[in-house]
Amino acid sequence: MEIIKLLTGPIGTNTYIVYKEEGTAEAPAPAVCIDPADAKPVLRALKNHGLHLTDILLTHGHFDHILGVRELRDAEGRRSISIPWTRRRSRRAKAASRSCAAYAP
Repeated sequence: MEIIKLLTGPIGTNTYIVYKEEGTAEAPAPAVCIDPADAKPVLRALKNHGLHLTDILLTHGHFDHILGVRELRDAEGRRSISIPWTRRRSRRAKAASRSCAAYAP
């Protein structure tokens, strides 16, 4: 398993791309993105490593973790967004969850 760490978004959020092996432009390998605060550096890294985004994972719903979701979804045609909330969810987390539901396929 390989992990690419990027600092993205307006406050330098830790964004990760996780994949098993690099692919090629003709046969991109699957990858997952975690907390995409900005899509542009993620898309560059995916292209440079011959990867295709299959899933987007969000650790929580703060703005600095979700800003790049829509652009990534549109550019990469991702399958799903996963938000692992705890049992006790804050109002902000619930609102972010409803907001991200709009990205469901």
